[in-house]
Amino acid sequence: MNYSVEAGSVKARVPVVIFRNKLAERTTYYLRLEIVENDFFKTGVKTELHRTVVFSKDLLKPAGWGGYLESVVLGPYSINKHMWMIEQTGKKWDDEFLTALNDEPGSDMYWRDKLNEYLLEYNRQGNILLDDDNREITGFPE
Repeated sequence: MNYSVEAGSVKARVPVVIFRNKLAERTTYYLRLEIVENDFFKTGVKTELHRTVVFSKDLLKPAGWGGYLESVVLGPYSINKHMWMIEQTGKKWDDEFLTALNDEPGSDMYWRDKLNEYLLEYNRQGNILLDDDNREITGFPE
């Protein structure tokens, strides 16, 4: 499919429609979009000529969920944990949110403590949070 960039513009939005019910579970898909030149359009910065759209029927682990955040704040990733965190906090817990978490001093510890409070209350109500392998999640980090 071809898509046009308006004359005089250096960027454009390309609509991508994904029919979630057609996707296989536990499968990640990659759609690579690339800018190519033609008689009327010349490409710009070579490192900015493509973008990859990653999508899945399931939640995907954000790129920012690793390193410090994984070892000190969030613990190991699981889809069940990620979904529970979204439900409890109303936050997306995506890369944009995790970047802000890293950039704001103290917000990492605030959210770690908040998640532990939510988990204690969840457990008090007789619920058990399980990871994707059905192991109990006992705190943040684990």
